[in-house]
Amino acid sequence: MATVKWSECALVLLLGLGSTMAIASPAERGEAVHREKGCDACHGERGASVAPDQFPHLSGQYASYLEHALRGYRDGSRRHAVMNQMAADLSDREIRELAAFYAAQSGLVTAPRGHPRRDQRSTTR
Repeated sequence: MATVKWSECALVLLLGLGSTMAIASPAERGEAVHREKGCDACHGERGASVAPDQFPHLSGQYASYLEHALRGYRDGSRRHAVMNQMAADLSDREIRELAAFYAAQSGLVTAPRGHPRRDQRSTTR
């Protein structure tokens, strides 16, 4: 019976984890970042806000817009007391992954201009 060294087991385990992480899509990695950073506390489980009157829905938003906004919060060019702190330690990769995650979700649908539901909604406010 051959003995296996701890270092050999560790190497196999690390290689296996590395290949799993490489297979995950940016959106899948973004979901992990979403949970790790606590984004779900305000923006909901999959980017659908828990309080839309206070926190915007992020699900279905354009990835390019989200990346731009998060970078702005991070560098201070876009100001919001909470978001500046939340984005301060995000890496470029985490920003891309978060944006991919939210963009991959089903978003809210807005009726086009001239649509009866849109016109009706705007007159009842």
